[in-house]
Amino acid sequence: MGARSLAVLVVIAVAAVVGVIAALLDRTDVSLVVVVLLLAGTAVLALQVFRRAGAAAAGVRDAGREVRRLRSELARHDKRSAANVRMVRRELLRSHTAVTSLGTEVRELRADISSVRSTVDASRPGKLLTQVQALEQIRDKFHVPGPLPDVGGWALDPTGLLWLIDEIERRRPAYVVECGSGTSTFWIAIALRQNGQGQVVSLEHHRKFAERTRSVLARHGLTDVAEIRHAPLVATQTPRGNFRWYDIDPEHIGPIDLLVVDGPPGTMGPLARYPALPSLHRALTPGACILVDDMHRVDEKEAVKHWLEEIPKLRRSGYMHESSEVLVYG
Repeated sequence: MGARSLAVLVVIAVAAVVGVIAALLDRTDVSLVVVVLLLAGTAVLALQVFRRAGAAAAGVRDAGREVRRLRSELARHDKRSAANVRMVRRELLRSHTAVTSLGTEVRELRADISSVRSTVDASRPGKLLTQVQALEQIRDKFHVPGPLPDVGGWALDPTGLLWLIDEIERRRPAYVVECGSGTSTFWIAIALRQNGQGQVVSLEHHRKFAERTRSVLARHGLTDVAEIRHAPLVATQTPRGNFRWYDIDPEHIGPIDLLVVDGPPGTMGPLARYPALPSLHRALTPGACILVDDMHRVDEKEAVKHWLEEIPKLRRSGYMHESSEVLVYG
């Protein structure tokens, strides 16, 4: 309460006391003066109250305007912050995409370098002669009209193909599964046709390659003994976590007498071929052979090591070529 309001209240109190005394003494004139003073004091006090109330209301209005201003400023700040967050997220996404793309390019480059090294190594005089001799032996085994598919590069080399064909002739498998289609699919089908029995199913994640291999098989009349199954790569659970592998139901494949592991490409990620045995070993027949290509690469060596640790019935056969190895199941 202000000093003026307190003084007015004191005056009103004194006047009230005087008025009471005057009334008791029957002094009407004094009582009338006191009443006038009381009314005047009350009016002054009411005026001060109204002024203070007006000032308080103005303060409230000012505070409301300030609150609205702060809210508006905060909203603008939130919008700017949200825009900045979205921009940072976009930059992070672009960076992640660039890093992923770079990683894929690096893996592809490593695979290309490995392939070039393998080709250069195989082109040395002694080894080149071995490959040429193996290719001549393959051609001598079969009479194949028309152009033959290429060998080498991404496909099994002639010495690996020769072992595969000899094994088919010796074991006479009823069911062959191949991870990755190509040249080997053609020669497996040729060998099965000559045996007079058996079928090969080749899993291929790349639709264009699948169609190309189908075309080669159709041109040579081998579609009755060879099937190219397009199977995109999907997340597949294994004892060592999820890997991208062929989208198939292992329960509907087999029983497998011969398994050729020559895909997916190493560029699909580390240990790209490891899921083959965790996925298919239950479909293998006792004594089934597994030919693993590209054994000059670290990932394939690691995959074979893991298989031998995880599958008790699996063992090495003793056959090991520079770029391939054969395992036996059961």
